[in-house]
Amino acid sequence: MTESVPTQAPTGFQRFHAGLLRFCKHPASILVWLCLFSLIIKEQYPFSHYPMYSGWSHRTHYFYIADNEGPLEAKRIFRVSIPRTKKIYGGIVEQIEDERDLPNHELNDADFAEAGRRLLKKLRDETPPRRRKKFAEIIAGDLSLIRVDIIREGKTFNTEERLIVTTDKDDEIVEPAVSDPEKTPDPIP
Repeated sequence: MTESVPTQAPTGFQRFHAGLLRFCKHPASILVWLCLFSLIIKEQYPFSHYPMYSGWSHRTHYFYIADNEGPLEAKRIFRVSIPRTKKIYGGIVEQIEDERDLPNHELNDADFAEAGRRLLKKLRDETPPRRRKKFAEIIAGDLSLIRVDIIREGKTFNTEERLIVTTDKDDEIVEPAVSDPEKTPDPIP
């Protein structure tokens, strides 16, 4: 005759341990671990690329490209978005700062026009061949780079447009911006 050994009911810790193991094996547990990890490390640089602002500026700007008939769809023609255009222009302005050994606030309208000329040349040169054929008439015409400042005054927003440069098909400056001391924009980052 065999004696049966009575089984003990699992303790609270054993039940918790078994439940935790089942949870860890489930694919959705990754989300919980990621949230816990994020709460522990918070907003430390390598784990977060969200821009941090201490406050909002009262002004910002963007650029657009136009021909004789008005604004162009830069993304469709040149495959470059408006935000990307602003970044490229900023990089070219930095190159000019280095070449002239001047800080941004000491650059003049001719320097910004040169940066605009280089940007328009880069866009023309780097247009994909299929788009170059499709939009040949636009690319071969005069192109203008226009800066639009958006200014917040209280609860209202105002915009100011300013021609940076107009170039012809050979990337020569046709119409540089005219300096107006009252409308001097903020330095371009």
